[in-house]
Amino acid sequence: MRKNMGDSMRNEEIVTKRIKSLVAESKKIVRLFSARSVGVSRCRAWIAAAISAVSKAGLEDSSPYLARAKIIYNMAAGVPEQNVAELMVELSDLLERLIEDIEIGLLRSVEIRISAETFDDIIDHAESYLEEGRKDPAAVLVGVIFEDAIRKLNHLNGNDIKGKNLDALINALKTAGVLTKLEAKEALAAAGLRNEAAHAAWDEFENEQVRSVISFTRRLIREKLV
Repeated sequence: MRKNMGDSMRNEEIVTKRIKSLVAESKKIVRLFSARSVGVSRCRAWIAAAISAVSKAGLEDSSPYLARAKIIYNMAAGVPEQNVAELMVELSDLLERLIEDIEIGLLRSVEIRISAETFDDIIDHAESYLEEGRKDPAAVLVGVIFEDAIRKLNHLNGNDIKGKNLDALINALKTAGVLTKLEAKEALAAAGLRNEAAHAAWDEFENEQVRSVISFTRRLIREKLV
């Protein structure tokens, strides 16, 4: 699970970097096009590359960014050649606004929402285990999901997660105002259960502790990640 989450995070960073490079490239191409140093095919190729990048940014189908980008792409095939550069400039401006929204946290990628939904499904399995009287596997499952959710929250808020233990990551979220004082206290208790389950210290916790962590982790995901 954690490896897949890491792959998703890297993919998001790669897409963001790609969009930034396209914005920089567009300015050069428009300048060369104005000087007649490149042809219209170069502009149309850039527009195609830009659409590809936007489509990989994890936007919802109803996103105004995605909708307008598609309109520009379709228009580029039919407008007079001298107007293609104008569409390039518009699309480049749109990409810049998209990057700004991503970096200040106004957009959450579909990958993040999918991870949150997957987490919720696994928590359902943990809850089923607990109802069947199997508290140990329930604790293992919810502990893994809890830790991954805390790490993802830190990543989303720009906190360094490398080499940090759960307590440090929870405190970072509290300092950033992502977790309230009470939520941080609940999170630290969940981290304790995660540690005990990871070390097979089955006698160190009871059913109610597992139930409490399941409830908190579910709330954490729904309120902070979805």
